[in-house]
Amino acid sequence: GQVRGRINNSVIAQSIVETQLQQTKLQLKQEIEQAYLTARTAQERLNSAKRQVIAQQTAYESAQERFKEGLLN
Repeated sequence: GQVRGRINNSVIAQSIVETQLQQTKLQLKQEIEQAYLTARTAQERLNSAKRQVIAQQTAYESAQERFKEGLLN
């Protein structure tokens, strides 16, 4: 009767809560993985920008030296 019905309802409610917990864990895992990939991509862009700055700085210094040599000759 009623007791069996309440037990069944409790079992169903527990199953629903466990399913929701698993879904929440999966969603959190996906969000963490996405955040990690976003951070890695940003780090790669930063490293690339740093390399570009170094290359531009080297080119500038080279041009500056050639300019100075042109003035001295």
